[in-house]
Amino acid sequence: MKSIRVMAIGLVVAGALACGALLAGQLQARTQQQGGQQGMAMPSLLPQDLETGISLVKTVVTAEIVYSSSHGSFVSWNELYQSPDTQKLWRPSSEQPNLPHLQISAGPEVIPGWTLSALASPDGKTFQVWARNSSNKCGLSVLSNETGILYAGGYWNCVQLAASQK
Repeated sequence: MKSIRVMAIGLVVAGALACGALLAGQLQARTQQQGGQQGMAMPSLLPQDLETGISLVKTVVTAEIVYSSSHGSFVSWNELYQSPDTQKLWRPSSEQPNLPHLQISAGPEVIPGWTLSALASPDGKTFQVWARNSSNKCGLSVLSNETGILYAGGYWNCVQLAASQK
């Protein structure tokens, strides 16, 4: 059962990677059309809901790294959220100016409109985190893993996602 869930997450990640590559290409093309140069600030081109998803996933990846540095392994969402080592990350704080100021709860909606799945491998050496905007008709999602690289995407060929990028 657990391997089926891990395989399903893996398939979602693969699909999201493909969508993320397309989204990155669209953003690059849009920047060039607007006369932008390399190094142009990208947040102005991102929809607000995507910025929120990115902030959420960055916070969870940070929490996994904090937890792993103390315990030697990554863990799934419930254990990560309840750990005393990560409690300060779930509340807005001026002590951590590098992290987004999100009020994160245990779920199922960890922040309004966003659901989260964070799974660790059985040996605790890898993890995957997937945040999905439940109000977005295109399944807007942000994904990451122990590498810390962020991927964004949605349902393949979704008209609403393409329209939001124009």
